[in-house]
Amino acid sequence: MITKLEKLFLFISFFILIATVFWLLAPNDKIRYHLIITGMNRAKIHPFKAKFKPYSGKTMGGAAAMATAIKEAAASFNNNPYDIISLGTELSGTADAFFTKGESIVKIMNALQVKTMLLSNIDFTYGCERLEELSKIASFSFLSSNITQQTTQTPPIWLKDQIIFEINNDIKMGIIGITPINTPNLTPKENIHNLVFEAPLVNLKEKVDKMRANKIQLITLLTQYSKDHLKPEEWQEITEIGPDICIMLDQELEAPSPFIKDGIIVYTISSYNQTKEIDILSIELDTKSKKLTGLSSQRIPTNLADIDPDPAMEQVIEEATKNFIVRKNTIIGSFEADYSRSYNYECPIANFITDAIKEKTGAQIAMQNSGGIQGNISSGTFTVGDLYTMLPFDNKVVLMNLKGEDILNILKISASRQRGVMQVSGLKYSFEYKSPQDYKLLSAHLSNADSTEVEIVPDAIYKVAINNFLAEGGDNFIPFRNGEILSVHGSQRDILEEKIKTDAASSPLRISYEKRIIIED
Repeated sequence: MITKLEKLFLFISFFILIATVFWLLAPNDKIRYHLIITGMNRAKIHPFKAKFKPYSGKTMGGAAAMATAIKEAAASFNNNPYDIISLGTELSGTADAFFTKGESIVKIMNALQVKTMLLSNIDFTYGCERLEELSKIASFSFLSSNITQQTTQTPPIWLKDQIIFEINNDIKMGIIGITPINTPNLTPKENIHNLVFEAPLVNLKEKVDKMRANKIQLITLLTQYSKDHLKPEEWQEITEIGPDICIMLDQELEAPSPFIKDGIIVYTISSYNQTKEIDILSIELDTKSKKLTGLSSQRIPTNLADIDPDPAMEQVIEEATKNFIVRKNTIIGSFEADYSRSYNYECPIANFITDAIKEKTGAQIAMQNSGGIQGNISSGTFTVGDLYTMLPFDNKVVLMNLKGEDILNILKISASRQRGVMQVSGLKYSFEYKSPQDYKLLSAHLSNADSTEVEIVPDAIYKVAINNFLAEGGDNFIPFRNGEILSVHGSQRDILEEKIKTDAASSPLRISYEKRIIIED
């Protein structure tokens, strides 16, 4: 016979069961959505040993490790929706990219299921016609909201100026993006023929207003602005455009948390990524009010000690790169030690490059923009693939007559460090640097073959060897445009390949720092 206490217990149990079922079946007013963000990978599809903190000495990255990290992250989302986007700088940077003019990278991004990629200046390396061809291979879109054609004043057919993601049946996210407006100064003119890179406020505010009118509840702006170097006027433009989320770059060792500024959620990915990490921005939305109610993020390392490369992606990589593997692995020579490139200081790699150009052309002076050197040198054998990683841009060497006054103005721009220092051969210079606004060129001397040094004379004419990108005033070194071009030589890489083969014929090469650039900072 059931006692009163037992009846009470059964009643309470039944009540708890009914309440639980009701709670489970009741409509959930919240939804979580995840943006998996990559970018700044510079076509690094194979693992590599990281040189800098926090991953120094560890084997990191590569597309197969990224694929595993993305799959594991997606599995943790509990069937909540997600999309994968790229902040760009993907299509150039290694031999794997160059030998297929970006096609191998596009096929890998297809396999990663990327939905859209912001175009950066680096992604124009192969020119607009090639981007149009790649857009037909890509299962994702190329994105930029501030590029139009000069002739039609509309975006090219291979470019999307906005993308819409459906988070659920009632909530949509609009994606817009800003390609750096100084791209014309960062890539050869023929690569961006007929394109106009508009200031963000020209039409982005109008796009956002139209999206809002079309009931796009959440708007995300992709940029390559740096959180650490963002100018007040750049942020003012962003606030006037009015996105809900702005994604940009950082230069920090530890992943910064997303933060809210002027009502905009700001999230950053590392500008030094190169497949070492994937970033995830997770947001919680109220399905009734369509308002954002929660926010979290994580930066996941692709450390090969902790993650197994995805076998399916490894097959994609092998298929995409098989036709040029022999050429890529051809040994040119060898180096005695490890050498690192430098953006803001003299470096042995740049000294070797400028010496080779000066020697080949018979110039008095050779110059190389620091941004054109994209890879380091490791001790031991040096291959064609290593050469293409070090010099990924398809530049030719130009010999010109240039006035001393222009050389001095170029060195003043170098002293600002806004586009890195100008690396040199046949020249020594010094400058004082306190900030991008507070700097001063102190001296500049021609280095003669007999080791004497003569001050650069403003009215004198000098024979100067540079790459064709600089000849156009690239990286904002505008005074090069005043030069009188005497001759155009072969590929910069071909000149370097010949130099390495010759100098390393009997023993590994040793290159050095020579105090060509003295900085007081």
